[in-house]
Amino acid sequence: MKNIFSRFLFVLCWVALTGLVRADDTEFNYRGVLNTSGSPYNGTADFYFAILTVDSSLVESVQWTNDGGDLDVVPPANPVSLQVNQGRFAVQIGDTSLANMTELPASIFNSADDLYLRVWVDAAGGGLEQLSPDRKISLPDAIGIQSRKSLTIYVDPVIGNDRYPGHRANKPKKTIQAAVDVLPKVITDETIIHLAAGTYDQGATLKNLILSGPSSKLLIVGDIDNPSSVVLDGGGTEKDGLYINSIATTIRIEGLTIQNFEHSLRVASSNLVVKDCVFKGSDFGILARYNSVFTTTDVEIDDCLYGINAATNVYLRMENTSITNCANEGVHVKAMSSFYLVGTTLFENCGVGTGSAAFRLSGNSFGNLDGAITLRNSGGTALHCIRGSYVNIGTSGTTLVVEGNNVGLWADLSSTIDYEPSLTTFLSNTQDTQATNNGFVF
Repeated sequence: MKNIFSRFLFVLCWVALTGLVRADDTEFNYRGVLNTSGSPYNGTADFYFAILTVDSSLVESVQWTNDGGDLDVVPPANPVSLQVNQGRFAVQIGDTSLANMTELPASIFNSADDLYLRVWVDAAGGGLEQLSPDRKISLPDAIGIQSRKSLTIYVDPVIGNDRYPGHRANKPKKTIQAAVDVLPKVITDETIIHLAAGTYDQGATLKNLILSGPSSKLLIVGDIDNPSSVVLDGGGTEKDGLYINSIATTIRIEGLTIQNFEHSLRVASSNLVVKDCVFKGSDFGILARYNSVFTTTDVEIDDCLYGINAATNVYLRMENTSITNCANEGVHVKAMSSFYLVGTTLFENCGVGTGSAAFRLSGNSFGNLDGAITLRNSGGTALHCIRGSYVNIGTSGTTLVVEGNNVGLWADLSSTIDYEPSLTTFLSNTQDTQATNNGFVF
């Protein structure tokens, strides 16, 4: 075949501007002119498409093929057949209404490397020919900015490679940050970062994501049945296991162990649900700031200096959460923040010094304790309410056990602890209750 292309056009089409693609698809338009032996071709031609990245070292990595086959084998096995009229053809890359055309994951367009479309064609059985040069995709982030379908990015610290596309389980990313970096900035459907078992030696930062629409959600998921099998380990030198700063619909984290960081989890201005996770060996188990809404369910925090520190209009909800062996403080809710404890909650061996506390409220904060709550073995105060704060303990069904502490319940500096004596058991505390400086315990 000679002169298969006398000229070659490549066009990126913005969905909202052109109306050429369906609103729920990630596609772009590719068109050109096909000549054979110097004349425009007429008839059906078979096209094979692949999208690949090329990094600064000119290393290629296939990210997508039209038939969804093995990314290690190109050209793809199955072509997209197109009608060519007077040499002219056009196709929507990613149009799944066409035979052998699979959808385009939005994530592949958010790579830091240059992105190219590679094309092979067979016209009238004349033999397969690769078109040259590959066509560089201009402004790929215009396509990848928004996900319109559900998306899963796989990460595996053993078999992963950050050059892999990540949207297939057998081609996972290696690091969590690489998975985060290819997320669309606007998420309109369920999006999952799936972490395989193993140890990840660095954390990740999620910032400025927008979740839009009733189906939008972002999940970072390990193994909810065995969180100890998926470990983020900072080795005592890394700052954040996960840092999330994104004014968005709720982000969920499930089935992880995050340990040996300055902050296992740091949250700012975000809505976050954490379930079936373990945080341990860090300076802070969880640090939450600035209007965050934060829920922990079936979470263990152990052997941190500070279990949870929440400040500046943070709302914290804890359900079936245990906080143990946190030397300075178990939980500190402060600066006009609020909390709600429900289910079975354990504070044990937290706040070992006389000036420390297992649970402290300060700075006009307030909250409620419901469920089965145990405050045990604090060398300081089990529950310390200070500087205009208020806590209510107990509704019907609540049980509060305050055992083995220096001070059980202490209200100081115009604060109030409102508890129900019939629902509260004090055992072996040096002092069960204390009220100072216009504080009230009743």
